[in-house]
Amino acid sequence: MDSTQIVRGPTLRQAALITVAGYLLGTGVPFASFSVLPKIFVATNAAQTSQNILANQSLFVAAIFAMLLNFIGMLWRRGASTFSFGRSMRPYPC
Repeated sequence: MDSTQIVRGPTLRQAALITVAGYLLGTGVPFASFSVLPKIFVATNAAQTSQNILANQSLFVAAIFAMLLNFIGMLWRRGASTFSFGRSMRPYPC
């Protein structure tokens, strides 16, 4: 790439939409944290916890998947906000 080509990233509107999508990916975490996981995990009994996981495998996988989606959304939010703040606060060239 030569110096005459300009590399452009997403617009501020696109960065805002990416940020909103990232926040929406995290909406399953309260359900997983406050509804699913307390039913599965028993703090004082590891054997009961393992039996609960085996009995509710699909629910456990859904909770882990919700946590994974939240992590991906967090990365999206971080990238989009870094881009938009970096664009608006870019220092002047010397």
